[in-house]
Amino acid sequence: MKKIGYLVPFLFAIIYVVFIIKFDFFEDNEIAHLGLLFFVIVISNLITNFILKKFKFITYYYI
Repeated sequence: MKKIGYLVPFLFAIIYVVFIIKFDFFEDNEIAHLGLLFFVIVISNLITNFILKKFKFITYYYI
């Protein structure tokens, strides 16, 4: 159960990277890429931790 909680932020990060590569927003600004990637990982980690704690009984059965 906890393993899934750790994997979700990286899933978000992978989706983010694919999205950025597809629609090249920053035009080769590596610092902006890394900063936003870090931000996405942290935010998604907080959200998933909150969801897992809030709906422990749901996630236990469905994941």
